[in-house]
Amino acid sequence: MTSEPAGTSPSQTAAGSLAGGGEMGRRLREHDWHGSAVGPPESWPRVLRTVTELMISSRHPMFLAWGPELTFLYNDSYRPILGARHPQALGRPFRNVWPEIWDDLLPLVERALGGEATWSENLHLVMERNGFPEDTWYSFSYSPVRDEDGCIAGIFCAGIETTGRVLAEAALRSASERSIEILESISDAFYTVDRDWRFTYINRKAEQLWGRRREELLGRVYWTEFPDAVGSAAYDAHLQVARTRQAAHFETISPTRQRWIEVNIYPSSDGGMSVYFRDITERKNSEAALRESEARFRSMADTVPVMIWATDATGYCTYLNRNWYEFTGQTVAEAEGFGWLDATHPEDRQRTDEIAQAGLRERRPFRIEYRLRRADGSYAYAIDAANPRFDENGAYLGHVGAVLDITDRRNSEQALQRLNETLEAQVAERTRDLRLNEARIRSIIETTFQYQGLLSPEGILLDTNRASLESISVQREDVLGQPFWTTPWFTATPGVPEMIRSACTLAAAGDSVHHELHLNLPLGQRSFDFSLRPVRNERGNVVAIVAEASDTTERRKTEESLRQSQKMEAMGQLTGGIAHDFNNLLTAVLGNLEIIQRRVTDERIRRLAQNAIRATERGARLTGQMLAFSRSQKLALRPVDVNAQLRGMDDLLDRSAGPTISLRVRLDEKLPPVMGDANQLEAAMLNLVINARDAMPEGGDLDISTRRVRISGDGELAAGEYVEIAIADTGIGMSPGVRSRAFDPFFTTKEIGKGTGLGLSQVFGFVRQAGGTARIESSLGRGTRVCLLLPVAKGEAAQTVERSPTPATDGGRGRILVIDDDQDVRTFLLESLDALGYETLGASDGESGLAMLAEAAPDLVLLDYAMPGLNGAEVAQAVRSRRPDLPVIFVTGYADQAAMKAAAADAPILQKPFRVADLAATLRGCLDGNRSSSS
Repeated sequence: MTSEPAGTSPSQTAAGSLAGGGEMGRRLREHDWHGSAVGPPESWPRVLRTVTELMISSRHPMFLAWGPELTFLYNDSYRPILGARHPQALGRPFRNVWPEIWDDLLPLVERALGGEATWSENLHLVMERNGFPEDTWYSFSYSPVRDEDGCIAGIFCAGIETTGRVLAEAALRSASERSIEILESISDAFYTVDRDWRFTYINRKAEQLWGRRREELLGRVYWTEFPDAVGSAAYDAHLQVARTRQAAHFETISPTRQRWIEVNIYPSSDGGMSVYFRDITERKNSEAALRESEARFRSMADTVPVMIWATDATGYCTYLNRNWYEFTGQTVAEAEGFGWLDATHPEDRQRTDEIAQAGLRERRPFRIEYRLRRADGSYAYAIDAANPRFDENGAYLGHVGAVLDITDRRNSEQALQRLNETLEAQVAERTRDLRLNEARIRSIIETTFQYQGLLSPEGILLDTNRASLESISVQREDVLGQPFWTTPWFTATPGVPEMIRSACTLAAAGDSVHHELHLNLPLGQRSFDFSLRPVRNERGNVVAIVAEASDTTERRKTEESLRQSQKMEAMGQLTGGIAHDFNNLLTAVLGNLEIIQRRVTDERIRRLAQNAIRATERGARLTGQMLAFSRSQKLALRPVDVNAQLRGMDDLLDRSAGPTISLRVRLDEKLPPVMGDANQLEAAMLNLVINARDAMPEGGDLDISTRRVRISGDGELAAGEYVEIAIADTGIGMSPGVRSRAFDPFFTTKEIGKGTGLGLSQVFGFVRQAGGTARIESSLGRGTRVCLLLPVAKGEAAQTVERSPTPATDGGRGRILVIDDDQDVRTFLLESLDALGYETLGASDGESGLAMLAEAAPDLVLLDYAMPGLNGAEVAQAVRSRRPDLPVIFVTGYADQAAMKAAAADAPILQKPFRVADLAATLRGCLDGNRSSSS
């Protein structure tokens, strides 16, 4: 019996929020706990809060699993143990954080939930915290945590990773059977030498990285076998460890392979040493790419004609571009941090610092005007505008800003103020000059693309320019003399008149005001960078207000388009990788189910196997949808007759829509073929019709139409001819939030079990891979219109969907060499081939497979692509170099087939997962064809 973890009751809550705790304390406070079983920290029981604050304040690795789902909380010291799973592990159920080791941990969890505290020392766990399996060891305790009612509510764990210590101790022990197995299974290369530098042990990974067999090296002197290493950093480190008997860690370029390696050297009690090393070339390349990216940013920032700066999350200024240093004469040491304030005018310093610190503290945009000291000691008027930066998880990174010298503009404004204040005394003698100056200023104002206006301190519009008037289609006399907030620029947008009235009050009090506005104007909805600035006379009194607005609509659209494109690209890469891994799993599952079905006679077991096969095939279709979205799936792109395709789907679309939907199809009869994949187009149309049907539960109208369009000046599509396929319904429509995420994979508004969330993402992936795009127009209560834009094809005749016959599963003869690193897939292939009558050989990697090639003389090689060491393409090239006529078949879940085709252009590619019948047909085709050519 085990106790169920207790929930949270209102009586158990404690006011306030969690305090301290470094990064994890901050993440716990900022995490969105709504929908979580534990709720927000403000509602946590006192026991949970106390244990959590104890945990996050400790420097010892700790975690707490709380509540019915054992929600996972952890401290800063536990982050390295999570590896790449940080920070996504926060707030997830315990079993979902460590799914690969859950079976190992479950007995300990059950004992803790049963009230028993446990201690595990050097427990061996195979974890995938960095995207690949790695052997790790831990010493830790599980202690039950009871709530205020005495019920067990969670598990508290304190422990430490002992991987390094366990491996070091293993290297020092005698070469027992158990030690050898451990060292042979670790992901690091490992070797030991005695006090005379003779190799005493070398593991398999070291053989692979060195490219030499251990039998050639054992008992031989290191420096004799690797003379290129003499005098290198590795050589010096070995000598230092031998002299000081202190462990050493370093990174260097391997003198034998010219690749970056990370090395750990430990002295052993017999006078020798144990050495671990791994290839870190990819990591070093990534770091170099990051440095190059930062250098490009600095180079670009140094070329812009303004001063640019950036801070970290604490407000510490970490970067200023070259223009700042040239303008102010400061050095890097003087300006970085908070030293940039020293370049501001002493009278402006405190106000500038207060405004900047408030913006940084509140993580909001801000704008400051201050006087900035030039390198020659004089002062210039400057305007400093800044915006906060956030990472993809919403974490605040700091601010970035730009400083612009506005001295000339301020001088002009001050000159105008002085002119206005002395106007009465000089009217007679300077009327002509004033008119001339007014004409010049009017010319400037009237020719600018900015919207500009002049207001009285009471907010009455005194003047405005032509660009402003044209935007609302009125004459100057229609708006002059009105309160600024009652003019047509603002009255059509709810809430804006009140905002403008408040802004005018602030400007009249002497404050500069800046807003980003989204206005409904006669020419459509537009976005503006809007500001109000007070105009003062020489006595400091506000005598007018200058209103300015720059239209930022197109810039915002471009930025949003780029952001969306980058987001979809990143999500595509993620889903493509997941789909590839699932294809490997599904191959083994599907194959073994078929073997079970064929070998058993029990009808009940056969029915169960068939049910599992159908579920596996649904999984295969799901990975196909994921690959389609990621644009990793190879499409057969060729001309497609869209109209013919849609006519051929009439009955299917009508049945899919259902009896309550009125379906109307309007086709442009002069429509040219498009570049696409007929099968994917059929799937896309079916997805869209089903979505439209689900959006009209009470029935409605569904229109499908085609037309030819020409596109140019589009930020997403290349200029040219396109075919638009539009699917419009009269359903419930989408909110802006739903519409913006509609193409995201796994996003769905349907009930659980009613959809995977991959339909629209598959449609988007297909049209983007075909060179087009998909767009949605929708609003709540007004239905939805989805447009597919596909490029017009040139040249070849159009295709339509063709159905392939089901392959037979006749027996075969011959010897087949199977090379696949996945043991489950390899076992399925060998058993299937054996059942089909073939003689079989199996190899777990490319090198051992090539060794078998010379010994066994197979009739065909069945070859995986993605393998450690030599990949499938490299193995195929080696096979063809030795036996050019030997048939090769690639068996892979990898979507990009270019490398395989380059290695063996005539080799068939059997895409995982597949049926035994597909395997049999492909083998027979290759072997029969080879026998025919041989005869």
